[in-house]
Amino acid sequence: MDSPSNFFQILSDTTRIRILLLLDKHELCVCQLMGALGMAQSRISRQLAVLRDGGLVINSRKGNWIYYKINPKLTDKGMEKDILSQLPKWLNDDEIAKSDGLALRACLKQQETTGNCDLKSFAGVREKIVRK
Repeated sequence: MDSPSNFFQILSDTTRIRILLLLDKHELCVCQLMGALGMAQSRISRQLAVLRDGGLVINSRKGNWIYYKINPKLTDKGMEKDILSQLPKWLNDDEIAKSDGLALRACLKQQETTGNCDLKSFAGVREKIVRK
């Protein structure tokens, strides 16, 4: 991370914060994030690129899929790690964050059941969770 202002600029986008919250506990691919967030692939990929370019997330290829996770090297940098660790606490009562978590759990359960990890498998999962 180049500077505190760059770090906070990255965190200034709601979609990026939502992605970071989901990546806090899981290593995820774009399809899983799309299902959990109910957003288009292009939007998710764009925000992941910003997070990756800023050093907050890293990716790794597993077969045909690219998985993203929070950069473990952030743990060496006190302030950034401390701020990111507070996000789940700050947003504990946030309805959107709760819906994201529920939708992700539904996507992961569906993937475990069907063995599929693709957009068709996760289409509409978030909408079903939000309607409940």
